[in-house]
Amino acid sequence: MTDVLNGWRRGLVAAGALMLLAACDGGDGTGGGNGSADAAESGSLPTTVESPGPQATDDQGAATGILVYGSDDAPNTLIEFASWTCGHCGNFYKTVVPQIKEELVATGKLKLMVVDWSSQNFDVLVSSLARCDGPEKFDDYMKLLFTTQRVWLNQNAAEELPKVMRQAGMSRAAYDRCIANRSLQTMIVERAQRQRERFQIEYTPYLVLNGRELKMQPGRSQFEQIKEAVEAASS
Repeated sequence: MTDVLNGWRRGLVAAGALMLLAACDGGDGTGGGNGSADAAESGSLPTTVESPGPQATDDQGAATGILVYGSDDAPNTLIEFASWTCGHCGNFYKTVVPQIKEELVATGKLKLMVVDWSSQNFDVLVSSLARCDGPEKFDDYMKLLFTTQRVWLNQNAAEELPKVMRQAGMSRAAYDRCIANRSLQTMIVERAQRQRERFQIEYTPYLVLNGRELKMQPGRSQFEQIKEAVEAASS
């Protein structure tokens, strides 16, 4: 099964795109924006991602790849589309998401949806690892994979990824089964393509607040910008 992993990685490495060390969005790590953090004025986007619930599965029993924090009754909804090989996505998950959950979700101001958006190559393989054991494991796997990103996203991924997943209780047999599940990987790609079209996704992390793309301003705290945008939307 190492050959399967190396096969998926080949395109990524050959292109010199170890995305942990590069920007996921064009270089500044701020979500592609070059203006204010206000929601973009042009083009209304969907306000939610189809999510039948945190314990829902697709037709293979795999997790849907969507984590939902907060109440459906919250006045604002923030969607974050993240990819596994995006270093900025990992940093956003580790540093910004906890602040959002504590100050905006817990206070009832916001519902947060974190979406696994994997469309090609190595991202899809890692997504299949995170999803294949079902929704009860997906949250733990996402936390583990993003917090250990610098360990496994390198030339030794074939050796490091099984070790990382073992920390969350995934056996080697389960690991091999997950990375060989091409039908699941095909479903992941097809879903990402639909989301790209519906939400006009061009980079990650990609943020949508109340149906509008939320662009970050370079050089400022991402959380503070999100908080300001939520407060402005609520006023």
